Amino acid sequence: MKKKLVSRGLSLVLAGALLTGCAQGAAPSETGSKSEAAETAGAEETVTIELMHDEAEEDRIKALQEIIDAFMAENPDITVKQLPVSEDGFETKVKTLISGGEMPALVASSASLMQMLDEEEMINTAANKEVVEEFGRDKFYDQILQMLNSTDGEGMIGVPITAWVSGIWYRKDLFEEKGLKAPETWEDILTAAKAFHDPAGKMYGILFGTEESAVSQQNFQMIAGSNGAELFDADGKPQFNSPEMKEAMAFYKDLYQYTLPGSNGVTQIRDAMVGGNTAMCTFSSYIMGPLYRAGMADKIGYCVPKNKNGAVFGSPSTYTISNTITPQETEAAKKFITWLLNDDMNIKLLHIAPGGPNPVLKSVAENPEYTSADVLKAYGEEAKKVPAAFDSLKVFGTQNGVTNPSAGSIINAMIIGKTINQILVQGQDLDEAMDKAQADMEKIVNR
Repeated sequence: MKKKLVSRGLSLVLAGALLTGCAQGAAPSETGSKSEAAETAGAEETVTIELMHDEAEEDRIKALQEIIDAFMAENPDITVKQLPVSEDGFETKVKTLISGGEMPALVASSASLMQMLDEEEMINTAANKEVVEEFGRDKFYDQILQMLNSTDGEGMIGVPITAWVSGIWYRKDLFEEKGLKAPETWEDILTAAKAFHDPAGKMYGILFGTEESAVSQQNFQMIAGSNGAELFDADGKPQFNSPEMKEAMAFYKDLYQYTLPGSNGVTQIRDAMVGGNTAMCTFSSYIMGPLYRAGMADKIGYCVPKNKNGAVFGSPSTYTISNTITPQETEAAKKFITWLLNDDMNIKLLHIAPGGPNPVLKSVAENPEYTSADVLKAYGEEAKKVPAAFDSLKVFGTQNGVTNPSAGSIINAMIIGKTINQILVQGQDLDEAMDKAQADMEKIVNR
């Protein structure tokens, strides 16, 4: 088993894929990392599996425990123990487990983290794939599954349970007042940004990521993807300085004239939209909750940006099965994941933070029980557009269902976020900055 010990910046992996997701919460639970089978005289063997996850907020731990308790009531031969770990402690915990060659039966986190665990050969990719195949591949949004194929193309790095998705969020009422089209095409986005931009009145045409961070990279992937840009060519070589990618960056630079100057990230984007200081922003579905609480849900529209095609960025909350456990524990883990995919349990998970996580299962997206949440009802028909956007998912490094093995390292190095900030905020020449980024990516691939 290879042991790279996460030398490529795991902290950036976690920051990138957990954008706008969980807030920091409780410290790691001290229950150990090795499952034990308990056996009493005259009783059947009980299999104990541990679930390590980063939903460490008290309300989310409690909600998950209710689901676990329901599972154990129907499966008395299986005990599931939570190992909630705060975002701050997750990196250290994962490193420690990898170095020891052991993992809990189940790990729940981002797709990016699963890619890293796959590189470290800590995942039972065959078992994950079996869960999906046995449950029914056609029940999932296909683009979500394509993100989770292992690099060898034989298995899956995890099973998607829920997912968030980004897009263009806009004030329908303000757009109607100005007689503007919904901000779907590049032309319509730029036209609206110009029309609303009034810095003297503390109103900006659009808010999007411009800082050296994951949010900037994720926002840009939507725009680049909508122009048909891919991070790698057919031979697996980086092509960040391709014409399609430079066209996308040039459009981004045009938009920057109509945003809040400087390095903006999650907080600035969210606060401007909620505070009425912009009529349009790029953000994940986790903005639905704050806008709802501000009483703005009925005024909000959602668009998938498009130029040559439509494209959004998103990331699933993924459960993966460790390859350091016994066959009995593996079967128990498969059974528990399948339980979470049943409509009733899946909806309970989604309703922990309605609007933020979205269904990865088509049946759940159409289930009246799911759409009955107050947050979703407040958005009306717009809420249905959000999970449907998974069909337009475009993620750098994943092409035709195959993930380039260098994609994670390039994303984690934050090259794209730095380049965006250099061009937009620092005023560097676009061609020079993108060519430099291209060279940096080639070094990663060739090392």
